[in-house]
Amino acid sequence: MKNKKILLLLLLIFLLGFFLRFWKIEENFIFSAEQAVEYLEIKNFILHREIPLYGPPASHSWFRFGPFYYWLMMPLMVLFNFNPIGGAYLGILAGSSMVFLNFFLVRKIFNQKVAWLSSFLIATSPFLVEFSRSARFYFLVAIPFYLLFWFLCEFWQGEGRFLFWLGLSLGIIFNFHLSPLIITPAIFLVLLVKRKSLRLKNIGQGFLGILIPSLPFLVYDLTHGLEMTTKMLAWIPYRVAGFLGFFPKNNFTLDILKENLQIFINFFSETFIIGQKNLGILITIVMIAFLIFNFKKALKFKKKEDFGWFFLFWALIFGLFGLFIHGSPPKQYFIIMAPVLILIFALILEKLWKRIGGIWVVGMVLILMFFNLKYYFSSSGFYGNCQSFLCLKNQKEIIKTIVDDAQGENFELKRVGEFDYYQGQYAQNYQYLAWWLGNQPVEGAKLRYTIYEQIEEFPPEVKEEGKRLKVGSVYILKEND
Repeated sequence: MKNKKILLLLLLIFLLGFFLRFWKIEENFIFSAEQAVEYLEIKNFILHREIPLYGPPASHSWFRFGPFYYWLMMPLMVLFNFNPIGGAYLGILAGSSMVFLNFFLVRKIFNQKVAWLSSFLIATSPFLVEFSRSARFYFLVAIPFYLLFWFLCEFWQGEGRFLFWLGLSLGIIFNFHLSPLIITPAIFLVLLVKRKSLRLKNIGQGFLGILIPSLPFLVYDLTHGLEMTTKMLAWIPYRVAGFLGFFPKNNFTLDILKENLQIFINFFSETFIIGQKNLGILITIVMIAFLIFNFKKALKFKKKEDFGWFFLFWALIFGLFGLFIHGSPPKQYFIIMAPVLILIFALILEKLWKRIGGIWVVGMVLILMFFNLKYYFSSSGFYGNCQSFLCLKNQKEIIKTIVDDAQGENFELKRVGEFDYYQGQYAQNYQYLAWWLGNQPVEGAKLRYTIYEQIEEFPPEVKEEGKRLKVGSVYILKEND
């Protein structure tokens, strides 16, 4: 009976997390050109019946991630008949599944109370809900993090054979993004503390575990002169040297310090609450105070139960330090840190539970949820009426207008707007949708359509109705040689 109640309550938390990620996703899904680049590549792999050895491109043009995201997306795109919304469901399921993963593993590492609190926070976290709904590949690093956490815990308890599974988890994580590198010093610290459990065989197993998920990437890189691997090995010390002032890159300045601190505060705050700046700052202060007062506890590593706090503390410290050295880190670099931060906050709430009583702690958590839901359902929240041209529904309307107007004739598609200086004028989302709707743009065609996402940039001399199409707040220039 007790197990049934646990499963029922856990299912309710899961459904809450699923609902917050799923609600109005088709109306508000943002389909960026950057994402469309990945979709176009996946589409070509499917149509050419090829298995990719590499995955999405990184912000550095010379580097690509592993192929696991493409492997996950290929059957999903076929299932959804190449509808871009298919990727959103991968993000929704991945984000919702964290509730189950978190509960069962955290209950074993800490206790059931911490598991309940952290699972509920994961279900309602604005930071995690936003990234689940955005359906970008880098969000997936949060899922294997839990496997890494569990296998590291097993190693802490003297099970050296789990180093293989730890390495395997790391290899899977690095397929989706390299930002988790920031927590690897905490992993090495655990290995150092428990080095008596290490055998040469275990170390070999750990490297084998990392190697297996990395094989497709390495095979591809080997055929290209190991260009990505060598540049990446040089890039990490280059960033550190830049921070120290040896190169004119990410140098430490007061402006960088202020910017980084603001980014860190936003991350601390938005992990738990959104739309309430002062409350978010208060949570940040409480967490920092808790870390300071429990610093001594982070130096303890004698008992089995010391592992959880030891690893989380140092993962957060090393992680934030790594991001600070990077300078002005993008928001997605914090994804690997979100479960760490939530678990630490759940530990704080557990301590409060013992001191002030469960009803007050539950009340605090429900207040956080109230403010989050208030924002989610506001006009500016996740479920508001999206008017932006970045929304998939609006892009579909724009492209459908062009495809209908072209009446089957070949046409060239151009775009004028933000970031139009990037390759393909950053119009890959429109390119993909035009192909999906049955008329793929052709470079050099006599019929040309130029999408102006900002009306004020539209040529004022063009006034004829046939040459000027309007869809919402977007103008389309039609030209025909």
